[in-house]
Amino acid sequence: MKVSTIGTLIALVAVGAGVVTTRAIASPPPGKGYVPVFDDEFTGTTLNTSWWNYNYPWGTYHNAEANMSPAEVFVNNGLTLQAENKRSIWNPWGFWSNTFNKYIPLDYTSGTINTDGKESWHYGYFEGRFKMPSATSTWPAFWMLQDGGWPPELDIFELAGSRTDDHYTYHYSGPSGPLSFGSDYLSNVDLSKGWHNYAFEWTPNHLNYYVDDSLIKSFYDPTDIAQMNNMYFLIDLQVGGWAPDPVASDYPQQLKCQWVKVWQIGGPPSGEYRLAPTSDMGKSLDVNGYSQKPGTSLDIYHADYSENQIFKLERQNDGSYNIRAYPDWNWDNLLLDVPGWQTANGTAMDIWTGGTGANQRYYLTDEGNGNWRLAPKFATQKAVEVNYNIGKVDLWDYWGGSNQLWLLDPPLGTMTLKTITSTSVTDSAATISWTSSYPSTSEIDYGTTANYSNQVTDPTTLQNHSLTLTNLKPGTEYHYRVVSTDMYGEKISSGDHTFSTQWPNLPRVEVTGTSVSRLGNNDIQVVVSLKNVGTATAQDLKVISAALNTQPVVSISPTGPYTIAVGQTSNLTLVFPPAASKTSAVVVMHMRSSNGLEGIGARISIP
Repeated sequence: MKVSTIGTLIALVAVGAGVVTTRAIASPPPGKGYVPVFDDEFTGTTLNTSWWNYNYPWGTYHNAEANMSPAEVFVNNGLTLQAENKRSIWNPWGFWSNTFNKYIPLDYTSGTINTDGKESWHYGYFEGRFKMPSATSTWPAFWMLQDGGWPPELDIFELAGSRTDDHYTYHYSGPSGPLSFGSDYLSNVDLSKGWHNYAFEWTPNHLNYYVDDSLIKSFYDPTDIAQMNNMYFLIDLQVGGWAPDPVASDYPQQLKCQWVKVWQIGGPPSGEYRLAPTSDMGKSLDVNGYSQKPGTSLDIYHADYSENQIFKLERQNDGSYNIRAYPDWNWDNLLLDVPGWQTANGTAMDIWTGGTGANQRYYLTDEGNGNWRLAPKFATQKAVEVNYNIGKVDLWDYWGGSNQLWLLDPPLGTMTLKTITSTSVTDSAATISWTSSYPSTSEIDYGTTANYSNQVTDPTTLQNHSLTLTNLKPGTEYHYRVVSTDMYGEKISSGDHTFSTQWPNLPRVEVTGTSVSRLGNNDIQVVVSLKNVGTATAQDLKVISAALNTQPVVSISPTGPYTIAVGQTSNLTLVFPPAASKTSAVVVMHMRSSNGLEGIGARISIP
């Protein structure tokens, strides 16, 4: 997508003797949880044919005057598609175009690549960095199609004519024929003079088009967007067609691409899980009868730790997942499977020998609160569900029921607890909150030591936990640990944590400092600094009695009554008779206020 204009990261790549260009780093829109699933920077000197095919999926020409040839596709620290004024096909009349109502001569040769049958995606953020050819008769495009007919078609960019006029379009089916959404982006910059990023975001609810830092246009119509399923890339350099007729002297021309990248919303990490239907969290997806025979049906059964209830999710480059049964027995290679690619409601799910078909790949969509929808890659409008009428797992139109949502629970020992906090602490209560990585029950063990003599529990299955402890002692440190138990009985405990309750809503005066001196008559003067560390103002405060060891006080200043606000400090001066034989002593005072009584003591050294 958009390359940030502030703090943009760049890398320098040599593209020829003494020539250096910048390769801007791509990034999807922030805050949506996107993760990279495809990244081709066209390194080396050959096209990665595990991802890309040469030409069009249907042949070597389409809608314009160039015949496509792998000889016009070059890779050398980037991709180059070249168009030349050269015939490469024996077709003296060209082909008839219904679009233009005339014969189109194939007097030019150019390059095209596509990912059909190798890489396709359903939803995501798609971006490429390109430099356009200069001739206005060229028709470069970065676009997407799906198998199964036209429309839909998604054009991320097309330039046909002006080099400042970028076309972006979504073609889809309307009630009486094809419709199109899109327009022209007038960049006011010659796009053949430099590198630019062209991007497209596809979600269930909207399409967003970007050029460099700019959101160009958005399209909102979930019904029309739903016509797109698994879309593959095409990058081509056409000649003529929608562009003006070519002039031979303008050729050769080149479309250059530095990289193509895809991000999708992050699903669960690859790993081993039990899958529990949200409608019955005490059960688990289960291979019927513990069978390893291809074609065995799937059902739900009481959750335990059996191997026929553990499945391995393996994320693929397109964001879909294989769901492998008996993951510790890889030689069996059995995957969750839609038999015969059927789409009828009620199609029973089974396990079958693993392959690469879209009937064995699934998109996992986060539906919130730990719930995931499983949809086959070839039929994303469907959902894997529990059919309670027959006690089996089948395929059905997605409607959001709890029998169509799944909780993913990893095997024993992998649940985690985080964000453990104590809040709303008072003199007699405290609230403890935490999050478990998977839905589980709540428990807090607590006490004045780490022996935890008390316990409070909540049997509700949640991920975000909050329990309140009551009847606590004021001004006391408490130890606690949180405990979560998942739907399969897996229990995990945190380490020891502490909090301290507040003192009651009363004044609490503490000695924060003393100074001692002898007066001229040898009396001992003690200045005591008092701070109110309680939760209420000490009102009408007065010293009732004071003594230095056993010697009573001679004078007190101020005599009171006075106040000390919460958090404030006040000095009190006490004078005692001589005590020359003493080198240290303890001052004891009894103070009284109209809303509390404190006994204060301080050890002093006598000069």
